[in-house]
Amino acid sequence: MNTWLRDHCKEQDVLPLRERSLQIFKHEKELDRLLSTGVFGPGRLTLELLRTFRTHPPLPSVRIGNGPVLLVVENDNTFNSIRSTLATNPGPVGHLAWGAGGAFEASVRSCGELAGITRIRYFGDLDVDGLRIPRNAATTAAEGALPSLLPANGLYRRLLRTESEQPGQRPALSDEASSLTSWIPDSSLRADIVDLLGRGVRIPQEALNASLLQADRSWIHDL
Repeated sequence: MNTWLRDHCKEQDVLPLRERSLQIFKHEKELDRLLSTGVFGPGRLTLELLRTFRTHPPLPSVRIGNGPVLLVVENDNTFNSIRSTLATNPGPVGHLAWGAGGAFEASVRSCGELAGITRIRYFGDLDVDGLRIPRNAATTAAEGALPSLLPANGLYRRLLRTESEQPGQRPALSDEASSLTSWIPDSSLRADIVDLLGRGVRIPQEALNASLLQADRSWIHDL
């Protein structure tokens, strides 16, 4: 890096992180690895000094209405079912997005690029991974001055009533369950999910299928 800085100190180009990493190290992921080491830090190397920046993946979304809500759905099958249900009457939903599982922890940064969005609501699996994703994404949204990311309460409550619990999961300890549900303001919903995790069961969001979504559309008004 010292050699690269010496030879390129007068240049003004700014490149994404992996493009710069390939220039310097002949490997596109080397800077990713170094970011978590003591090489970077206050008074040390910075991304600005290397004239580079970390990108974030795009958020796959469709505009389905004129409302202020961005509804993010973890899995693609449920995304399709909700899209069909909202096709004729999207209510407050302006954009519907596919979170693509854990990718949403990074792509949440793209939410700010959607015009007219003032509320972000999330719906995913009721299990450890399905709750860790929005918890981490909610922290990222807050740090990026984005609209608050909150649960789609009506969808989660309806999912809990599907009687589709799958046992055999590792029971979550109390502290872990509390942490995973910390992004959920509704104390009643949070308690029900903590109980679910503590019993070592999960409910995939696909249990709330297209037929159920269309039969009872009251969840739309709880976004």
